[in-house]
Amino acid sequence: MSDAQPKLMELDPSSQSPAPQRRKVFAAGQVVSQDSDYSCIVTNDTNNPYIVYLLHDNNWIAELWGQPPGTSVAIPPTWKLRIMPVNNGDVVTGTTGGSQTYWACWSTTTQANSTFYFSKMSY
Repeated sequence: MSDAQPKLMELDPSSQSPAPQRRKVFAAGQVVSQDSDYSCIVTNDTNNPYIVYLLHDNNWIAELWGQPPGTSVAIPPTWKLRIMPVNNGDVVTGTTGGSQTYWACWSTTTQANSTFYFSKMSY
């Protein structure tokens, strides 16, 4: 067995590729191509802000962001998506004996080449 110490290597940060992105935020009116890895568009077409998060397969949060009114975000299909209202503007309300249930979060799995609309909470 050798007593030689491992040799340290320095890496040039400019030669390394950037970390992969899980979402793309689009400017108002920006054209969105859905023929890509980011082909599920999440669009806040309401007047209310939301908290949005993506989940790993093990249900740990992968990414969390705020989505203000009028913004669209493209994310990969098949990700688990959760959406929560910030100001309770879109929370379903009812009575405990009524037919409505209380919701604080909408859950879905993202779909390729589709757009999820916050106003309908569906594709």
